[in-house]
Amino acid sequence: VLYVHNDQNRIFAAPWSPDGLRIASGSFDATVQVLDALGGNSLLAYRAHRGPVYTVAWLPDSRGLVSAGQDTSIHVWSSVTGETQLIYTGHKLPVKSLSLSPDGCYIASGGDDASIHIWSTLTGELLSTNVRPAWVRSVSWSPIGTLIASASGKNVYLWKWIAP
Repeated sequence: VLYVHNDQNRIFAAPWSPDGLRIASGSFDATVQVLDALGGNSLLAYRAHRGPVYTVAWLPDSRGLVSAGQDTSIHVWSSVTGETQLIYTGHKLPVKSLSLSPDGCYIASGGDDASIHIWSTLTGELLSTNVRPAWVRSVSWSPIGTLIASASGKNVYLWKWIAP
């Protein structure tokens, strides 16, 4: 065991950093812990969310994180200092999944409002919204950055993304 969160100890996400040195864990206790993958020590605790954190994703340079959850907000923040760089508030219900484009410029987010939002990590500008018939539990960007897959209900949807 590397690290145990406080409260009810329910961890919903634990992605590795692209450089393989850290793990970020999002939890029911409304925090994201940045952990040293080798030693297990907590390097940083991000406490800006107002509810459980369901999904966490690393920026490609390993210096930034994106996190979201029950409070419907999506935060882009520094994994080194914990400083919030951007907060996106376009979803109406909890956000359950995030995926970054391979270049880290765009985020696909989906959740309980049955919509997928594509937006800029630099400006927070909403670029596209796709509505699904049921909750969105997973979004994933293709490795080449031109396709996005999403899981909603019993279906997997695929669509082509063309950057503006």
